[in-house]
Amino acid sequence: MTERDLGQSFSWWIAEVVNVYDPDQSGRVQIRVFGRHDDKSNIPDDDLPWALPMQPVTSAAFGKIGTTPLGLVKGSKVAGFWADSDHQYPIIIGSFGKAGEFIDGTTNDGIPQVDISKGSAPAPSQNQSPPPFINPFSILNTARLVVTDINSGKSDPSQLTNKDGVNIRTELDKSFKQPNTPSIASAAPGQHILDTIKQVDPDSKSASLPNMVSNFSNIRNIISMTSPLGQTNMMGTILGSVIGNLANEFGLTNTISSILGSVGGANLGPILGKALSIGVTLAVSSAVSNNGTTSAYTPPKSNVIGPNTPRPPANLIVKVVPNLYIQQYYAAVSDPFPGYIQWKGPNGDFVYTLRNGEPNYASAQEHVQGNSIASISSSFLPHINSGSLTSAVLSGLLVGGLAGMNADSLTKILGSGVSLASMLNLAKSLLTGNLGAAITGVIQNHLPQSVLNGSMQNTMTEFTQNQANLQKKKDSMQAALTDTPDQADADLINGCKYLALKKSYDDQLAGGSGVISETITSPDTGQQYNLTFVPSATVHEPTVTKI
Repeated sequence: MTERDLGQSFSWWIAEVVNVYDPDQSGRVQIRVFGRHDDKSNIPDDDLPWALPMQPVTSAAFGKIGTTPLGLVKGSKVAGFWADSDHQYPIIIGSFGKAGEFIDGTTNDGIPQVDISKGSAPAPSQNQSPPPFINPFSILNTARLVVTDINSGKSDPSQLTNKDGVNIRTELDKSFKQPNTPSIASAAPGQHILDTIKQVDPDSKSASLPNMVSNFSNIRNIISMTSPLGQTNMMGTILGSVIGNLANEFGLTNTISSILGSVGGANLGPILGKALSIGVTLAVSSAVSNNGTTSAYTPPKSNVIGPNTPRPPANLIVKVVPNLYIQQYYAAVSDPFPGYIQWKGPNGDFVYTLRNGEPNYASAQEHVQGNSIASISSSFLPHINSGSLTSAVLSGLLVGGLAGMNADSLTKILGSGVSLASMLNLAKSLLTGNLGAAITGVIQNHLPQSVLNGSMQNTMTEFTQNQANLQKKKDSMQAALTDTPDQADADLINGCKYLALKKSYDDQLAGGSGVISETITSPDTGQQYNLTFVPSATVHEPTVTKI
């Protein structure tokens, strides 16, 4: 058997257990596969393969945590499959029983009769009602509601209350995650899957989920908006919408003829040349699928502040966005504060500005595309209208459009206040460690201004931009896989609330008051919290306060 064989084929079998004493104590049993090991004289039990039983997902099967002991005994019949194509690694899926042994010499309509007293299944599973207690824990805790009583209607778990009338079951359910929140399978047509994932946990009970999505979105944006392939595809999508906008006014044939007629002699380069080809293809395909008609690009709607919409804390609303704060994106249906734009700072803090009609773009990439479509469409409009679109003009418009797209992408990735012109001045802030200071020192102390006025300025700017993008990707990847301190504390608090309710309930069953008062310390931040719960008719949830 080789590792490459694992999972490459599937062949199942039925076997009999001949030995349950695994020398490795890993839960294996030795099996004789019917049709493969039938020759007992030449294939003794000692030569039979050891099979590993598959355990249910309720068993960790790791670190001495699992379902033990095994229920299989010598003579058990099991079914399973070979994990490898060489049939050396058997896995047991499960066992099965039989009604009993055939009674020799007896038949019923030609079928031998069965002695059910020699069957493999317990008697209750054949002709008796289920036992009153389903496991040893129920026997030791006679006051516990059992499944059989609930199913038969003898017990009603919804009526489980304490002496003050608090429905304990209801209070415990409050600490569980919401059962009615949407899943990623409920994504509407055209809605980006990442926006749907953000809605799965609207109360941030699993704070790492939106944190992970947000930071992986940053990585996706950096790759999409800075790599040559990403820029080509983005520009192609933009030009497809630009051609659609112009075709809506001048006609598709006239628009494409005017643009393609000016391509000869135009110095577009590999990115713009390929992007223009993509754009024309997208525009033509869109027209074909819509019976030859085109429509202008329409940005998404903008949420407005309503009388009952939630608003961010007043002290976090600013008029001017601080440098290096990055805009956060939400589709209109998932915007946490309609009418406001959320900005995330370098340290994970947030500020908000009024939206003032800006569309609810679902991503930074969509925002850049929307801005570029509007800008490039307006620059093409007078030349298509007057017929003055020459090769030189086409080159200038597309090169300028690509530069504008890249500059806009830079601010969406690295934050407000960042531009090609200011990149060197912000190097120290954008780059961690000594790299930013080193670049600044080289510029200020070692390079004369005459050198920086030439190509060296562009080289240093491009280098700094690339290093900043790389650092941003590293930071986002690390943040995506790590809870922030506040998120870790939130998870800790929610877990402790549930434990407090359960502890209070157990205390009341034992005849106590059910009052809980404890101090918990966050292992991530060292912050201490006081957790209290006093059961009453009005207070149904534990309170947590910082110490």
